[in-house]
Amino acid sequence: MMKIISKTRNIFSAVKPLYILSKVFGIAHLRFKSSVVAPDNFKGSVGLKGSTFGSCLYSLTILIILIIFHCVSLHLKIRNIYKRLKYTFILTDSFNSVLTFATVFISIFQVITFNRNKLLVIFSKLNKSDKFTLRYSESDVRYRKTYILFLLNIMFTALIFGFLCTYDVFSNFKENIIISMTRYTSHVIRILMNMQFVSFNLLIKHRFDLLNKQLLSVFGVRSERELENGILDDISMACTRKYKNPPDYRNARFQKKNYTNWDEYYDFDKKLFCKESLMTDREYSLNASSESQYMLIQLRINHNEICNISRLVFSTYGVFTIFELLNIIADIITVLYFSLDFVISESYISLEKICWCSSWLLLHAAKLIGITRSCQLLTTCGNHTSVLVGKLMLFSRPKSRNTMIQLQQFSHQLLHTNINASACDFLDLNNTLLGSVAKVAITYVIVLLLNQKI
Repeated sequence: MMKIISKTRNIFSAVKPLYILSKVFGIAHLRFKSSVVAPDNFKGSVGLKGSTFGSCLYSLTILIILIIFHCVSLHLKIRNIYKRLKYTFILTDSFNSVLTFATVFISIFQVITFNRNKLLVIFSKLNKSDKFTLRYSESDVRYRKTYILFLLNIMFTALIFGFLCTYDVFSNFKENIIISMTRYTSHVIRILMNMQFVSFNLLIKHRFDLLNKQLLSVFGVRSERELENGILDDISMACTRKYKNPPDYRNARFQKKNYTNWDEYYDFDKKLFCKESLMTDREYSLNASSESQYMLIQLRINHNEICNISRLVFSTYGVFTIFELLNIIADIITVLYFSLDFVISESYISLEKICWCSSWLLLHAAKLIGITRSCQLLTTCGNHTSVLVGKLMLFSRPKSRNTMIQLQQFSHQLLHTNINASACDFLDLNNTLLGSVAKVAITYVIVLLLNQKI
């Protein structure tokens, strides 16, 4: 295990545990080789291949098998299980089964058709961004931490699944192994898709964090608090100078001259802007007169690239996210209603039932929190760059005129690259979604219990 972790040296080997499981269940087609150390001491020579006919055929076979299993499972439920259940539970469980089938079908179908090569583009862009964002000395440590986190996440999920599978097979559904296999195979596919989406969000969020730190280091600032303290010191010094030497506003000529100097200091020359606006990013980097200007140009290009990666991730997993959120709500309602109905009807609390209910609720809550929290963190870190650029423009450390021009152009670019985490522009993915899901689930469970008494 330690040898495998020590060989983790790029983004592809870092996500290998999740990728292998995804490939087994037919929701990943990308193939990549091991990295080779480039001449410039950075791991960039990685062989990538898109989806092949064999991988698409394998995913299609899994999809057909799941369709057959879901049909057989629904038939067995109607024939053997639904006869002895109440109509409210039949309605809830059948709706949950339909949503589960729809989520799994859409996940695999999109991988076969629309999203075949999108993972290739996402990984390639992340690898390109890491060449600039991550330094050679710290890249190995970052990738090893990512690998270990993926392993811990998979082990935690497998532990919960092992308990639930053992309970269902040997307690509830001894006579219906097909139902258990269908349920857990569908849940594994959903969890792997969920982990892919959350992992991409956290990886992009981490790149935004590193970019913001590099932006501060360009101006010799170690943290944002130090930057804010410097701005406050500058404001206090400016107020002190203004109090000691107040301007003579009675002299109109002095007032005009003062305004002109202020304007020349903060605004860039229109002719220079018109000339530089026709230049490409590569020409900017070649014509940079100092290291700070070159770093600002590279940070601006890299920020735009990371924003494009985040939009690509949201477009890839948007439809799945909508169905997954609906399915999580249905799962939570089903577990809560089944548990409360058992307690009310049997008039006692079973430790076995409590463990079963708690495990399912923990699993569904982890998926829901993972989606909403990762999107919230990504949105916050991505949009925080504009705040830092605005503060740096107020920071009065010695800066050349061209550096101010680069900051202003960076600020103008950020106005058009605002990140909004949403599922197909239909549902905003943020922390407020947690409260909405809790309200819907509790309300629906109460309605089901009241209808049962009536």
